[in-house]
Amino acid sequence: MIQASGRVLVFARAPVLGQVKTRIARDAGDEAALEVYLHLLDRTLQTVSDSGCAAELWIAGDGDHPIIRSWRQHSGWPVRRQQGDDLGARMHHALVSALAEGEPALVVGVDCPGLRPAQLHQGLDALRGDDAVVFGPALDGGYYLVGLAQPQPGLFQGVDWGTERVLEQSVELARQLRLEVTLLDPQADIDTWSDWLQQTKNNQPPMGGG
Repeated sequence: MIQASGRVLVFARAPVLGQVKTRIARDAGDEAALEVYLHLLDRTLQTVSDSGCAAELWIAGDGDHPIIRSWRQHSGWPVRRQQGDDLGARMHHALVSALAEGEPALVVGVDCPGLRPAQLHQGLDALRGDDAVVFGPALDGGYYLVGLAQPQPGLFQGVDWGTERVLEQSVELARQLRLEVTLLDPQADIDTWSDWLQQTKNNQPPMGGG
């Protein structure tokens, strides 16, 4: 596949028992939560790899975890540590770092098993002007992807992270900043055990593959 112009920043946590998918763990236990997280992480990493885009893995927690270390050795991707007091600050920091290379960048999470390489290409293609921003809306009111052509610190301030208002607030901030907003197709993400059960019921492949 032809490599797209731009960079994809995968935001993930080190897959440590008891520290991932805590909402799933409340219903299904820590081991089930870790298993679900590993499926989602593997699927996202493979999707980004299949896209042909230049990519980086941004980790919260132990960046030298054996699974992260194995992926770094396999893929050759840089592994960097997330920095900031909240999700917005961490995404802003990562985007500023990537945008310094002179090409647009996307941040994607690992909770959306429906993510496809084509959406990554669409996201990067939308970032043609300095005032462009792209969001991938999640069905729960958040977003699974955000991309910029130039740093926009105001886009990540004053957002109620972790709520159903994240996308709404972010689009409003983008408009206040006079940015050109592109919205990709909405996708479901996996936050709870019922989300995961619905995912498997729908017979969408829960792991691996593109």
